[in-house]
Amino acid sequence: MAAFVELILGRRDNPCTPEDAVAASRVADAAQESLATGVPVRVVQTVAR
Repeated sequence: MAAFVELILGRRDNPCTPEDAVAASRVADAAQESLATGVPVRVVQTVAR
């Protein structure tokens, strides 16, 4: 928690890249879809250009 507060206060660099955020969002979306449908959902990886 202390590291998060330091990040918010601008005292620490964010270790996560925008690509990390997109990947986490894709995983969360797939998990929600799987929960709603009751079947596994494949998370598709894309290559940054």
